[in-house]
Amino acid sequence: MTGDNLTGLAKSLALPYLDRETGNAALDTPEWRRIFELQKKIYEIPGYIAQDKVWAWTRDHFMKDQTIAMRAAWLANMVGPLEELRQQGVDFNWDIVPVPNFDDQLGKTREAQIHSVSINSQSKHKDEAFQVLEELLSDEGQRIIARNGRVPAIVNPGLEKEYGLDIPVLEGKSVQNVFIGQPLQEHYAHPYESEISVRLTEAAEDLAINGLDVNSAIRKAEEAINKDVGTLRTTLGDLK
Repeated sequence: MTGDNLTGLAKSLALPYLDRETGNAALDTPEWRRIFELQKKIYEIPGYIAQDKVWAWTRDHFMKDQTIAMRAAWLANMVGPLEELRQQGVDFNWDIVPVPNFDDQLGKTREAQIHSVSINSQSKHKDEAFQVLEELLSDEGQRIIARNGRVPAIVNPGLEKEYGLDIPVLEGKSVQNVFIGQPLQEHYAHPYESEISVRLTEAAEDLAINGLDVNSAIRKAEEAINKDVGTLRTTLGDLK
């Protein structure tokens, strides 16, 4: 099995990277420590870190190389490429299960991830654009989306039953597992979050192959993030 590294694991608890008020690193908390400790345990599983020091396993390792048995991933990240492989004649035994979670979070899934469509405030065709949105959100529009492997944006159990019916690679798969569990509300994303997220990747690497313990990895990541935040404040201002 491959985990999802620190950022993915943190989505199971909806943890912010930065403090909403101060904008500084928010990693030195019991919740984040829980994530770091679990990540460290995963990396210590014999064979998880490959002999060539590969520690971050990808979609290709699951689908093409088939060197990992299970991958926690966003559905939209997997369905299209799996269908492309099927069309190329590549077939292997796989299925869908609810994403694993912590004992005290059973019945819940990770944070919901959304792909949104919005109307630009500067648009000269707002009425026409709104009509497009209406069509997308209609039962028929959502049915087309659901049948083509996207989770519908409206609550309609009937559409859930039609999920993936027009995607051949999903035929016979346990697609209803997609809808098990209550997604968590997405964490507060500070405007600097995307700029400092690389520090979480570096922290995971420190745990995986650089020999750092949890306390040291958290401290190092916090120091790097706060330094980045200082630079960002100088260039972009104090955003919240």
